[in-house]
Amino acid sequence: MTPTANLRPAASLAPSMKILRSSAAILANVTPAPWAAPVAAALVAVIDMFAQAKANTSAMRKLKDRCVELVIVFQENCNDASNIDKRKGANVVTSTLERVKQRMTRWASMSKLEQFLRQDDISSDIHKCHLDITDCLTNFQIISHFGIHAWQEEFSATYKDDRNEIVQYLSDIKTRMPSF
Repeated sequence: MTPTANLRPAASLAPSMKILRSSAAILANVTPAPWAAPVAAALVAVIDMFAQAKANTSAMRKLKDRCVELVIVFQENCNDASNIDKRKGANVVTSTLERVKQRMTRWASMSKLEQFLRQDDISSDIHKCHLDITDCLTNFQIISHFGIHAWQEEFSATYKDDRNEIVQYLSDIKTRMPSF
């Protein structure tokens, strides 16, 4: 089940936010991978910021869920990546989450009346944040495709090396065998 499958009214988000916040904090402290801590810290900051939202709560909740999903997708795709790729990916995810936080912090810090009066501006910034997340996910897809192509080229080169080794071995056998 995805994080967006169970949307709740704003009043009941506090317990789930505490769980997400503590889960991200645990991830940052427990994981031996240094690249995971900045991602977890950025996610915690975004979740805390969304907890302050008073207007456009459904759209804010959906954006928060996409931020969580972005981190989940990143974590799931880290299994096969090298440490360098993980660090680069972590930097991209962290930057994306920080841009979301930067855009949305000014709205979250306003009074409920100000947020209500500027709903169109808030909606526009939420849309821009969704585009940032989509761009980040697209970046992962491109990196993944480059990784696949690199793997295929490496496989082709090692296949040729192995084939040449077998041909050499068979040639050596042929020269050692007596002629009949």
